[in-house]
Order: sequence, then structure tokens, then C-alpha cells
Amino acid sequence: MTVTAAKIDTEVIVVGAGPVGLITALLLAQKGIKSLLLEQCPEVIQSPRAMAYGPAAVHELERAGIAEECRAVGMEPSDYEFTLRWITIDNKLVAELPSRLMEGYPPVLCGQHEVAKIILRRLEAFPELCKVFWSHKVVQVEQDKEWVTVTCEVDGRQKIFRGNYVVGADGASSTVRKLIGCTFDGFTYDKMVVATNVFYPFREYGFAAGQFIIHPEHFAMVCNPPGGAWALNLFQLLFSIPGLTDVLDRQDITRWHVPCLLRRGCKSNLRTSLRKP
Repeated sequence: MTVTAAKIDTEVIVVGAGPVGLITALLLAQKGIKSLLLEQCPEVIQSPRAMAYGPAAVHELERAGIAEECRAVGMEPSDYEFTLRWITIDNKLVAELPSRLMEGYPPVLCGQHEVAKIILRRLEAFPELCKVFWSHKVVQVEQDKEWVTVTCEVDGRQKIFRGNYVVGADGASSTVRKLIGCTFDGFTYDKMVVATNVFYPFREYGFAAGQFIIHPEHFAMVCNPPGGAWALNLFQLLFSIPGLTDVLDRQDITRWHVPCLLRRGCKSNLRTSLRKP
């Protein structure tokens, strides 16, 4: 494999172009600190992911100056007032929390891919301070007295980057964490948690805009994406598949497991209308 040395005079190498890595690069640029961002995917991931942000995350979005733009992209006026519910699998209320009782900044509801687009646009204002490298898979991290050296695989060859610091923002299965020998103690459940979007008339079965189903096996989140999706019966499901730990084909999940989940949760024998949004 061909090795190409790239001596980048940068202060911080950020690995992972998800929301954490992107906002880290933006905050660094706003402080005049040079960074480069390495991402193994060819572009921002478009599949269903988080769209609601807790108080700590909202604080960082505000600090970076992008919270209001995220609200403008992802929210309708009605999205500012909502009630988060915890229910049983047969839709009996356990607890609820109105958004007006949540202290701090107004809520932010915006898909991760949209947040990423906003941050990338902001980074365009700092061409000398931040560069983004797509399709760069990190395979090695080394440190000496002067540099941290990061080796990437890209297009069948290796590229080497050097910086003063490395930030591992590459998710729960972080390559950086593994390469530097940082442990992630705990255990893995023998099930997979899957997120997908469906068109289904949840309102007809007493569901609100957002709720968590409490159940030892079939726990799930059923929520209405912001930005007017309520009127379209578009919902996002986050649910578990017991006994599954490997990645399944998404079409198989949608075709077989989601209708079973909906029939359990809605007590309905209706066929589910599943369409790719």
C-alpha cells in the first residue's frame, strides 16, 4: 500500500464528522485554533438519527451560535410546546413532562444531518482554520514527544497527518478509543436498537407527539419528527430487537419487524402502511 506523508501544520485533529466532531471543529475555528476533520464516510450520514437535544447539547449549540438556525430549519411554532410521555405497551400513562417545565434555553428539534449541514456551512467562513477530509478511515494513532500522528486509509493508499492533539469524536464504537487503549467497561445487551421512519396513524390510537414505551423486551420510542410531519402521520421509531446483535438489512427490518411492533403497541390488526419518507 502506498504511503503519502502529509505534514499538516495543525493544532487539533478531530476524528468523526458527526455533530460532536463538527461542533468541536466549529468552536475551535471560532477561537482561531486550526483543526482538520477526518471522516470515514464520503458524506454526512442521512439515515434516521437523533433529532432532539438535551439541555447540555442545546447549551453547546447556543455557544456555537447555531441553535436558532437549527430551530428555524427543524421546527414549526407548534414544536416549542410539547409533552414527553412514558407509557406501557398498551398505552397506559406512567408519567409525563411538559416542555414548559424544562428550564434553560428553548428546545432544539432538528435532524442530525440538518445540524451537520448548518455547521459545514458555518465552517466555510474559516477556510484557513478548518479543513474537512471525507472518506478518510483512521487506522493508526501514534504519539511522540512532538506530535500525534494519525494514519488514514483512503482510495487504497495511506495518508499520514500530524497535529498537537487528537479528538476522538467517532461514536460509541470509536476507533480512536480502541487505538489508544482506552477501555469502555460494561456489557452489551443481546439486542439491537434500530431507528427507522414510518408513515402510520398513531394519533388514531391515542399516541401523542413523543413517548417512550416501557417494556422489558419491546421498549421503544415513538415520536413525531419536527417541522410539520404530524399532519403527514410521519413518525420515527426507535425500538429493540431481542437476540439480535448483528446489522440487519434495513428493508427486512421495515418489512417484518415494524408491523409486528405496531400491532403490539396499537392493539390493531390493520396492515401497516410503510413508505420510505
